[in-house]
Amino acid sequence: MEGEEASNAVPLPAGCPPDWPAENGYYYRLRKLDTLAPLEGRLVIDWGPGALAWVQWLKDRHVEEIDTSAAESAREPDGATATTLTSTVPAGRAQQYVQLVAERRACQRCAGLVNPAAVETGAFDSDHVSPWGRWQGGLHAQLMVVGQDWGDVAYFVRQRGTDEPSNPTNRTLSLLLREVGVDVGLPGDGAPGTRAFFTNAILCLKSGGLQGQVHPEWFRNCETFLRRQVEIIQPRVVAALGQHALNAVRAAFGLGAQPIAEAVCLPAGEVLTGHTRLLGFYHCGARTLNTHRPLELQRRDWARLSALLRSEHHT
Repeated sequence: MEGEEASNAVPLPAGCPPDWPAENGYYYRLRKLDTLAPLEGRLVIDWGPGALAWVQWLKDRHVEEIDTSAAESAREPDGATATTLTSTVPAGRAQQYVQLVAERRACQRCAGLVNPAAVETGAFDSDHVSPWGRWQGGLHAQLMVVGQDWGDVAYFVRQRGTDEPSNPTNRTLSLLLREVGVDVGLPGDGAPGTRAFFTNAILCLKSGGLQGQVHPEWFRNCETFLRRQVEIIQPRVVAALGQHALNAVRAAFGLGAQPIAEAVCLPAGEVLTGHTRLLGFYHCGARTLNTHRPLELQRRDWARLSALLRSEHHT
């Protein structure tokens, strides 16, 4: 992009729609560069899970794949073979994640649960494994937050598949994360965030309200999905919210159950896999805040997260 001007300051091309926002629009002067010509049609970049805009702010983007299967040797005028980029980056996490979402949409393992893809013929489903990913869905996030379950069918339909910004649990979680340097805003603030990755131990929707009963087999049936999300995202920290979520993450990696009261006493949590550590937290909903773990103690619990996210090396 070589520059921009207000659209009412330049003659617009013939055929431009008559309702073009002349007062607020912009006219961009573009020039195609030859720098990446060898990669044209071969380079796959992860632009994030949200809807794509044709122009985005400059920031680090992750190369998912460089396809060499159809690459042909370019010839210089003298007949010599030009230097071409032939290294290949294996199929990346975006491709794996898309496949996992497709598998979730097709899953019908749990009696008593409804897949988001089956609600209103999928009108409110998303391109995330969990509806919570619409709030934070960074595929390269350093932090993964795992909750018990997202909610029930009625809430899903009422909210059209998105979370309620005024939900007390969401507001408290946003506060606790902001205080340790991870500003995730609130659901609905804008495009899905990428500072973190939010998901649930149970991916489908129950009935009976947000406090409706959950069953052990639902967690067991989702273990494979949960483990694969950790393996795809490769976060530095998995933060499990509440006893059910903590035990679900541990079970997905072959670990035994652990009381949440013990988990919050581990300053650095424990190694889950590779460089990823698991930290357990009390649920930050109103009931737990009022009966088991008040906000001031939860602030102390979440302070552990800051040091782990800043550290460069993990054992």
